[in-house]
Amino acid sequence: MTSIDDKAKAYLVQVIALGLQTDVSEDLLDDYCSGLVRLISNQPFDAYASGDRDGILVLDGNDNLFMNLIIKPNLVQFRVMSEYQTPDLDPEIAEVILRVVLTTIGWTLEFLPSASILPNTGLTAGHKKETSFSFKDDGFGIT
Repeated sequence: MTSIDDKAKAYLVQVIALGLQTDVSEDLLDDYCSGLVRLISNQPFDAYASGDRDGILVLDGNDNLFMNLIIKPNLVQFRVMSEYQTPDLDPEIAEVILRVVLTTIGWTLEFLPSASILPNTGLTAGHKKETSFSFKDDGFGIT
């Protein structure tokens, strides 16, 4: 696998964590999703996609689900299944996850050449003031 510079890594981490802004409207979602499923399934890696506008499942060659794409108007969210969210992730699975994200970005630009492919906005650690509250303990509890 080729190396990726730090800016590209940061961009991809944000896209995976927060989602990808796509500019795909509600009326184009069916075509966008069917094209994305077809494109992911035709890639030269050991995985395939199945689904539609209600969600796209990405499965490995043994039919194990490892990733879910949640498609909404103007947004694609990537969800890696919990058993694959580990620091010692198999490098082959990590590469397939990255390739699915890159394929999604590429398809978005092919589908809508003027699309925004920015990471979705979201909370960033350390940039919001934390607040807390207290309550009066009146001894009420559920047992």
